[in-house]
Amino acid sequence: MLNSYAAINYEKNGLASKLAIERCPTGAIVWKDYNQESQRGSSSRKIVRKEPILRIEPLPRV
Repeated sequence: MLNSYAAINYEKNGLASKLAIERCPTGAIVWKDYNQESQRGSSSRKIVRKEPILRIEPLPRV
């Protein structure tokens, strides 16, 4: 942590594994592959939306 933010050490990318996404049951943790496609773990549930996502427009600046 650096000033309350997660610090990323890109020199350790070779140590990364998909173990975290496999354990995440909600699919909140995803893995980005080299094509920038998201992969969820096998234990995560499929997301089925019953309503569209609420879109909030920003307030106009005065």
